[in-house]
Amino acid sequence: MSKKDLGFSNTRRKAIILFFFLLLIPVYWIAICAPAVGIYHDDGIYVVTAKALAEGKGYRIISLPDELVQTKYPILFPSLLAVVWKIFPKFPENAILLKMVPLFGTFFWVWLLHRFIKEKEKNSDISTGIILTTLATPWVVFFSVVILSETIFAFLCTGALIYLHRLEGNPGGKEICTLLLSSILAAAAFLTRAAGLPLLIAGTISLLLKRRYRTCVKFFLLYAIFVSPWIFWQSIHHGSYSWANSYYTSSNYQNWNILVNYPPSIKTEIFAKNLLFLLFSPTNLLGLNFGWFGTLYFPYTLAILVTSFSLLGFFRDLRMGIKSIHLFLLFYYGMLLIWVWPPIRFVVPIFPFWLFFAYKGITLVCANFSSSARILRIVNEGLVILLCLCLGSALYLSSSKVLRIHQAPVPISNPPTNENYNWFGVSSLLAWTSENTPSDSVLLGNLDPTIYLYTGRKAVRGFVADPYLLYYSDKSDESLGSESDLLRVLITQKVNYIIRTPDDNFFKEVPIFNRILDKIVLKDKETFHLVKEGFIPEYKIYWVNQNKLQQDLFNENLSSLSK
Repeated sequence: MSKKDLGFSNTRRKAIILFFFLLLIPVYWIAICAPAVGIYHDDGIYVVTAKALAEGKGYRIISLPDELVQTKYPILFPSLLAVVWKIFPKFPENAILLKMVPLFGTFFWVWLLHRFIKEKEKNSDISTGIILTTLATPWVVFFSVVILSETIFAFLCTGALIYLHRLEGNPGGKEICTLLLSSILAAAAFLTRAAGLPLLIAGTISLLLKRRYRTCVKFFLLYAIFVSPWIFWQSIHHGSYSWANSYYTSSNYQNWNILVNYPPSIKTEIFAKNLLFLLFSPTNLLGLNFGWFGTLYFPYTLAILVTSFSLLGFFRDLRMGIKSIHLFLLFYYGMLLIWVWPPIRFVVPIFPFWLFFAYKGITLVCANFSSSARILRIVNEGLVILLCLCLGSALYLSSSKVLRIHQAPVPISNPPTNENYNWFGVSSLLAWTSENTPSDSVLLGNLDPTIYLYTGRKAVRGFVADPYLLYYSDKSDESLGSESDLLRVLITQKVNYIIRTPDDNFFKEVPIFNRILDKIVLKDKETFHLVKEGFIPEYKIYWVNQNKLQQDLFNENLSSLSK
C-alpha cells in the first residue's frame, strides 16, 4: 500500500471513530438533562450526606429523623459531591452539576483505560475500540449520569492497576513516586467502595511473587495508613440500631456473604446463581436484551462466547506471568461470587478488562485457524458491525425511555418501564408535600432521601430487604418483613405521611412494599387517610393518624398481657 493510500486509510479510520464519538454526545446529553435525582436510593443517600458535609453537619444521613452517622458508604465520593454543593448550594438547581462528578469520572476512567491498554498491547486501535464500546454500554451511560460512585471507583481502580503494573516492573528512580501513587489510588478506590479491597490483596501478592519484599511492605503500610481513618470511624460509630435504621449502617452488610452465613445448601445455591449471573452478564452489558437481539437464544449464545473468549484470553495472558491485573480480577470476581446480591452492577467497573481479554482470546483463536491477518480483520469488522447494531439499538431505546419518563432508566431489559411510572408523577407528590404538610412532618416512602431533598421533611424507607429471599429464593414476598414490621416502623419513627409510588419494573422491593402497604391501609381506613392522589391511582399520599395507631398498639399489648 502506498503512503498516499495509507494516509487516506488512516484519515478514514479517524473520521469513523470521531463519528461514533459524536453519536454518543446526544445520548449522554439526553440522559444527564433528565431532572430526576435519587431514583436509585443509593444516589439519594450520597447527595444527602454530601449536603450534610457541605453544611458542616458531619458525615450524617440528615434525611433520617435520627440523623444517623454514616458508616455504610465510604466518604470519598460524598466528599467530591460536597465540594460541588458548597459552591452551588441550591437544590435542585445544582443537580446537573452534581451529575457532572460521575460524568467526569467516566472521562478520566476511559482516559486511563487508553493508557493501560496501550501499555499492555501497544495498539491504539484496540484501545479505541474498547473505549467506544465501554462508553456505548447502556450501564456505563446510566452510571455516568446518575449520582452513583461506580465511574469514580472504576477510574481509581484503573489508575491503581496502571501504577501497580509499573511497580511490578522496574520503575528505577521513579519507584517512590510510583509506589505512592499506586497506594493512594488503591486506597482511594476502597474509600469510594469497599469493593476496592481486592486491589490491596492483588498488589501485595504480586509484589511478593516478584520478590519485591520491601516494596510490598511499603505498599501495604501506605494503603493501611490511608484507609485507617475510615476503619476507625466505622468502629467508633458501630452501635445498636432499630430494625429499620440498620439498613443505613455498615451492620446491614454483615449477613450479605456466604462465607460465614447460611447453611451449605443455600451457599451452593447463591454461588451457582451468581456464577450464572456473571456468565450471562454480557447480555445486559452489551445491550443484547434490547430489541430483536433479545429474542430466541441469540443473547445467551453470544454472552457465553464473550465469556469464553475472555477466559481464554485471560489464562493465555496469565501464562506470560502473574500480574496485579490478573490477581485483582480473580479476587474481585471471587468477591462477587460470595456476595448475596446479583452482581451485574458490580461488573461494570471491570467490564473493559473483560473486553480486552475477550479480544486477546479472539486473536488467539483466529491465529490457530490461519496465520493470515485477513481472517482477524474480517472477524474484527464483523464484531464492530455486531456491536454497533446491539449497542445502537439499546441506546436508542434507552434514550427514548429517558424522554418518556424523565429519568435515566436502569438498563435491564427490553420490556418498557411501567408506563404508569414517571418522574413527573413522583415530583407532583413531592411538590404537594412541600406545600401542604407541616415542616416537622416525618414521611415514609421507598425514595426517602429524595423526599427529604425535595421537601425538606425527614423521611424513612420503612423496610429492610433480605437479599437471599428477594433475589435467590421463591419467597420474595417475605423479603421485606411483615405488615406488623411496617406498622412498628410507622409507630417508632412517628410517621405522619406515607408516599406511595408505582413499581418501575426494576426494584423488586417496590411492588412487595406496595402490597404490604395496601393491605394495612385497606384493613384500617380510620388510621390511614388518603389525602392526595396523582394523575393515576398508583400515586398516593396517606396521612397517618398516630394517636389511633398508638392506641391500637396499646390495646393490642394490653390484650396480650391479659391472656
